[in-house]
Amino acid sequence: MEYLSRFDCTWEYIAGRINIADPLSRHPSLHAAILAAPVTRSHNQEVPIAADLAQRLKMAYQADPWFASLSNVEYLHKRNNLWLRKDGSTTQIVLPNDDALRYNILARFHEDPLAGHPGSTRLAELVRRSFWWPRVVKDAENFVQRCSLCQRYKALSGKGQGLLQPLPIPDAPWESVSMDFIVALPKTEGGYDSVFVMVDRLTKMVHLAPCTSSCTAEQTARLFFNNVVRLHSVPKNVISDHGGQFTSKFWEALCELVGMHVHLSTAYHPQSDGQTERTNRMLGNMLRNFAGRTPSVWDTFLTSAEFALNNAVNRSTGQSPFFFNYGFHPALPVWRELEINIPAAKTFAKSFLSRMTDAKACLDAAQQRTTDYYNKSKRDITFSVG
Repeated sequence: MEYLSRFDCTWEYIAGRINIADPLSRHPSLHAAILAAPVTRSHNQEVPIAADLAQRLKMAYQADPWFASLSNVEYLHKRNNLWLRKDGSTTQIVLPNDDALRYNILARFHEDPLAGHPGSTRLAELVRRSFWWPRVVKDAENFVQRCSLCQRYKALSGKGQGLLQPLPIPDAPWESVSMDFIVALPKTEGGYDSVFVMVDRLTKMVHLAPCTSSCTAEQTARLFFNNVVRLHSVPKNVISDHGGQFTSKFWEALCELVGMHVHLSTAYHPQSDGQTERTNRMLGNMLRNFAGRTPSVWDTFLTSAEFALNNAVNRSTGQSPFFFNYGFHPALPVWRELEINIPAAKTFAKSFLSRMTDAKACLDAAQQRTTDYYNKSKRDITFSVG
């Protein structure tokens, strides 16, 4: 719906004689297959519903010895051969001990189009307006839990399931790289409408490459080698989502050839690669600020955005990506005007290991903060076979 809302669509009728898809649905063999197809039912729905519910109740009363005891029916009264009980101002029919009959009653109050598959609490309330039997609430809960439609189409309430499992912290810069695409951007004069985002998971340095939404696996590999491998060598592993470029045989074979492992994030769980998702958001904000009035030239601001991202202090590491990679902060125009001396790179070389240790400690603390915050609204769950 979100994707289709971008288009102004109109419905147009296409006659069957010129509609390519229409003859397929009218083929006689298809109709024969539909008529011959067996109707599948769950094992709980095999019991047929009798046309005369009152007659079924009378027969079940005779088969249930509980109603033969006078002490049991002392507080009940009989009308039209049906046992009734009073619950305040409500008169309820007492159902005998017949599982199939009780299931049929629950099915009528739950699966009828006018019922709309209510939850167990509402189902029990609907049933108790007219019927009663011991453990009606428990039976309603079991019925809803076994309803295949409810299990498939209803969302779980309460806390989300599954705790956050942070990714391991890399041992060295550019040892682990996360990648993602930002798509559906305004098309530029150069034909670009997407950005390929590559982030070092230790130093948080970012490389950005303009591309198109139709970027193939081979083109993605070229962008990766031109922007990451050319500058920082081949990483040990790369992390990405399940985009077609990253799940293709070409990309898998290429990574195997260069000794690079591919780690795909869990589908529909963007928190698996939260740092790239966060970078995408920051980049989107920058490009809106840079090219908000002229969106068709956003690609000309991409290098400025990359510099700004790498020069900003990262909250997780406590330093800017530039500083962790090169040992000094890059010179800005105002520094040149004031003739501020830039620290030499050799200063960084002397304390490289200590800075990397500090960075890992900061990343570990940041992951712990994120995990604690995320897990507040989640609960751990263990699945058993079946």
